[in-house]
Amino acid sequence: MSADCVFCRISSGQDPSTTLLFENERLVAFRDIRPAAPTHLLVVPKQHIRDATLLDSTHSALVHEMNEVALKLLADHSLDGQDARIGFHWPPLVMIKHLHLHVIAPASQMSFLGRWLFWDKSPLFSPIAWMLDKLA
Repeated sequence: MSADCVFCRISSGQDPSTTLLFENERLVAFRDIRPAAPTHLLVVPKQHIRDATLLDSTHSALVHEMNEVALKLLADHSLDGQDARIGFHWPPLVMIKHLHLHVIAPASQMSFLGRWLFWDKSPLFSPIAWMLDKLA
């Protein structure tokens, strides 16, 4: 845990202003404070990992679990996974230096800025399918 990391504080239960939508031994999920669409959630590991560039094959199980949680959250919110954007930002676009998976739906209702920031063909955003292939 990093003392100055907001996501470390949230994942350890030290931020009472954040409502957790999901928690297990390794992950938490909560709403993004700057949503790009009506539903914008973050799935965050409790272990402090700076960003997606540090992921390698040893993190494959973690990333698979993050994706499973993302899909469960979409289902829990009665959202269509086909109209969702799920993925990671890459530096220099990483705002919080703690790995987090964006779960955004409906993608068809994303703001103009959101469509740009979370464009699945951008070198600054990697869809979850690409990351899972990379780690396989």
